[in-house]
Amino acid sequence: MKHCILIISILVSFAGCKKGFLDKPYSNQLVIPGNLDEFQAILDFTSYLNKGYPNLGEVSTDDYYVLDSRWQSTTLVYLKNAYIWAADLYEGDRENTPYGWAYAYRIVFYANTVLDGLAKIQKTTLNEQSFNAVKGSGFFFRSLGFYLVAQQFAETYDPQTASSALGIPLRLNAGIDEPSVRSTVAQTYEQIINDATAAYDLLPVTTPAKTRPSKAAAAALLARAYLVMGDYSNALKYADLSLTDSHDLMDFNELNVNLGNPIARFNKETVFHALLQPTTFTTITGRRIDSVLYKSYEDNDLRKKIFFKVQADGVLFRGSYDGSAQIFCGLATDEMYLVRAECNARIGKTQEAMKDLNDLLKTRWLKNPDGSSSYQDQTALNAEDALHIVLTERRKELVCRGTRWTDLRRLNLEAAFAKTITRKILGQTYTLPPKSNRYVLPIPITVLELAQIPQNLRTQ
Repeated sequence: MKHCILIISILVSFAGCKKGFLDKPYSNQLVIPGNLDEFQAILDFTSYLNKGYPNLGEVSTDDYYVLDSRWQSTTLVYLKNAYIWAADLYEGDRENTPYGWAYAYRIVFYANTVLDGLAKIQKTTLNEQSFNAVKGSGFFFRSLGFYLVAQQFAETYDPQTASSALGIPLRLNAGIDEPSVRSTVAQTYEQIINDATAAYDLLPVTTPAKTRPSKAAAAALLARAYLVMGDYSNALKYADLSLTDSHDLMDFNELNVNLGNPIARFNKETVFHALLQPTTFTTITGRRIDSVLYKSYEDNDLRKKIFFKVQADGVLFRGSYDGSAQIFCGLATDEMYLVRAECNARIGKTQEAMKDLNDLLKTRWLKNPDGSSSYQDQTALNAEDALHIVLTERRKELVCRGTRWTDLRRLNLEAAFAKTITRKILGQTYTLPPKSNRYVLPIPITVLELAQIPQNLRTQ
């Protein structure tokens, strides 16, 4: 009961709040957590710690489209504008604001509450295991919150500009009265890396639930971050460490294609479970998969049936790792196989890259009547060829997983992979060219008013 009171007391500060994490709480009558069980209870509040991550990047990707009728009927102006990459998402309306920013910083607030509180608890031989797990979880959630905010509201990581480009506010304690300032992109990623590294050092190898972070989850988060930074040696290192502790892959031949959602929640590939904030554009019925993308799957590729459902007005996505209509944005082993494959290709290890890719795809391919795989290993002429093959399969494997927007941003820095994407709504065509500053989403108006921080420009 005490844990319930603790959680409810903390939530009072957010209930009904539309202005985001920078607002002062509606109540200062908070029960202050004081022991490891209470801190763990905060981190186990999955409705807030594992859900509601920023979604505007996913809304803006090229994996899908919405029907004209769906776009017209949507009442959220910022959602419609994010879909067409409009320069002005909010149209000057302070109430027309997405909750993804506030929800992510709410997670950061919880993590900071735990980390601040742990400074007042002595670690002993009796509580060391629990202490480390709770502290490691605090660092992990803060790192993940910062990482997902950065993919949308910070400028794209470019080594040539990272030291001056605008990053995100880095809230490193639970105090609500300290001013927020925007860090640089370099500082943002340094904090993400530092927190995730601290988490990796502290977290256990196994956890009782996949909503709790493990050592493999922290390594996977580090692999993601280093991949965005173009630090392929470190991304390879941590993808390998993640796969050392968690390497299982599902055999898609064993999934029931007749189910509405064939992939189960908490399946064997899930390393850490997290979901994007749902929108009318990201539900199963709300989006249609890009036809060119759908046609790129071969007939014996079971992902074509597991991930998608064909109907008269288009192709629906149904392959969420949540076993539902919501978009899974957590960490999974298939992604780590692809990260390791990409990194090996980028450092010239062609055979190693293709082995990881082929090991993954064998589990996705239809088996012959005699039980043998119909999959034929792909080969690459050289490392450059391997990289093209791996990136093609990465998009097909990680469709609707909350990673595509980040991939578009980072790959647009390379001429060989830069892409102009298009939308067509009500007969009008919209385009988003590579390196456009519209790849950086605008910060909600209420946050700008309260924090007095600079807005992201979306002029081209």
